[in-house]
Amino acid sequence: MRRFLHVLVFTLAAMAASSASAQRPSGGICPTALARQGDTLQACGILTGGFVDQVIAAITPETRTLVLTSVGGFSRDAIRLADAANQRELSVEIDRVCLSACAHFVLTGAEKVTVRPDTVVGFHRTDTVMSRAMEARGLKDSEDLAAGALLEQDFFQRRKMPLSALSEPQALLEPQCIGLSPRDGSVYVRNNFDYYVPTREVLEVYRGQRPIEGYWPKSAGEVTKGFTKLSPPGAPRRTFRFGNSRLTSAQMQHYRLPPKCATELAVERS
Repeated sequence: MRRFLHVLVFTLAAMAASSASAQRPSGGICPTALARQGDTLQACGILTGGFVDQVIAAITPETRTLVLTSVGGFSRDAIRLADAANQRELSVEIDRVCLSACAHFVLTGAEKVTVRPDTVVGFHRTDTVMSRAMEARGLKDSEDLAAGALLEQDFFQRRKMPLSALSEPQALLEPQCIGLSPRDGSVYVRNNFDYYVPTREVLEVYRGQRPIEGYWPKSAGEVTKGFTKLSPPGAPRRTFRFGNSRLTSAQMQHYRLPPKCATELAVERS
């Protein structure tokens, strides 16, 4: 089984970036994947090994700020980027979109973070929660997924962030079941919601009580506007949960370990 890529299909058309083409223009979101202006490095792309290697290689002693736009990627590569930003004491500015692995590991794990106006942020799922759910339901885990889960947990412990933040967002998506695709053996989850958008207060808890600067949505209406603007024409409407959890502890536990899907899906919905 391949590593789990924390990114949703609906934004790929807009990003037009991949590990094999990380230096191509990134569709309608960014004119280029990497750009430099003074002491600021701008990076736009999916957080794969190749792309993150290029971003880290582009950081110079003069770099003070990393402006990041990303729809997600692999958790281990997002962690590498966050670690590199912290080691070089960079300020990280989140611009336009930061989803899945970008939100889980760069937004939470970078020391100094500013969110630019009207940026869309969404939490999805992690290797940690997927590995645990697969084990609980008797589904064969992969070495890559299990290794990714250990890397995630180590990162959160190093950054003194609550491990519960690795599983709570997925539970708040209200997953209905988990299964393996007969097409390629990859894991999929059927969720009631596509993304979780926490309040600023909850996000700062996820960050180990570190504050964030700049913009954060105050209402579901703001989030809806952002997702609508981000989605390309004709794309399916994406759903999200905004704000604090209203689930009971029993519901949270149930959603952390969803049942095995009764029927296998050829294509994962989310």
